[in-house]
Amino acid sequence: MQESAILTDISTISSLNALFGYWPFVSTFLGNGYFIVIVATRLTFVLIGVCLLVKYIPHLMNDLNMGANNELPPLGLKLWVALIIAVP
Repeated sequence: MQESAILTDISTISSLNALFGYWPFVSTFLGNGYFIVIVATRLTFVLIGVCLLVKYIPHLMNDLNMGANNELPPLGLKLWVALIIAVP
């Protein structure tokens, strides 16, 4: 098999087996793996947060409305809910 330059111009790699031992290839694979794990974790937490907001906002609005003895106007109630969600 004829040697060809893969990933570098300085040295040549003669087989695919040697490529997996080549440190830039390994470090790229590990770096991309960590990046994928971090992105998947953040995406999971965002989706969980959105699902919880969709589930509990009606309950929160009801609790605030009952706590204000139904005297709070709808716009004021929505502004309070937006403030509670936006602060954290």
